Amino acid sequence: MRIDSNRQAQESSKAEALNNNAGSQGAKKSAVTTAQAGDTVKLSSFYDRVGELAKKASQAPEVRQERVDSLKAAVREGKYKVASDQTAEAMFNELLSKAASK
Repeated sequence: MRIDSNRQAQESSKAEALNNNAGSQGAKKSAVTTAQAGDTVKLSSFYDRVGELAKKASQAPEVRQERVDSLKAAVREGKYKVASDQTAEAMFNELLSKAASK
């Protein structure tokens, strides 16, 4: 018995085209029905706020230069003190999170 892969692909394409055509006609009918029923969609103000915040975040600079400058000045003046226990804890937590993600 011989299987013709081209024939299967052609039949699959035809079936897909028929399904797409029927689906679009069904969507048109349901859209009309929905419009006639008077249904409406209203997004919450939370959705709008998320959009605003995302836009604001995308426009914000990647580096907070004023913070960088103040830290540089503190290091230069010898006022910046490193908390070794906090640094060690942060390094350990980062290693744990990397190990957990693998």
